[in-house]
Amino acid sequence: MPGPQKKTSPLMQMTPMDRRIHHRTQKYGTQQLTITRNRDGKESKIVGLLWNFSEGGIGMDLPRALTIDEVVGMEGDLHSPDFAMTITARARVAYCRPVDRENYRVGFGFIEISYRRLETKPN
Repeated sequence: MPGPQKKTSPLMQMTPMDRRIHHRTQKYGTQQLTITRNRDGKESKIVGLLWNFSEGGIGMDLPRALTIDEVVGMEGDLHSPDFAMTITARARVAYCRPVDRENYRVGFGFIEISYRRLETKPN
């Protein structure tokens, strides 16, 4: 006689993509943003390539590793098929993984962000 069956919660049946609070998009394509670090009173800038974007954060490929939980500045222009905007943000490093010998995939969670529309497309 088989024992009691375990019930699996619906949350456990979801993929990580389904459990995300904010939908990520890659429709912006490869674009450059500048990350500003302030370590030991010294400011440094790193130019990275946008990987994905959501209301809650941004994913980028960078030429150097960042520290998890490090807070950085972020700025640049994003262009999509529908509009263009300048973003200025403070963000926390959520993860940092090597992509290859020279690049790291870094996920940032926004702490604060401001957008400024650069142009509008005619209807």
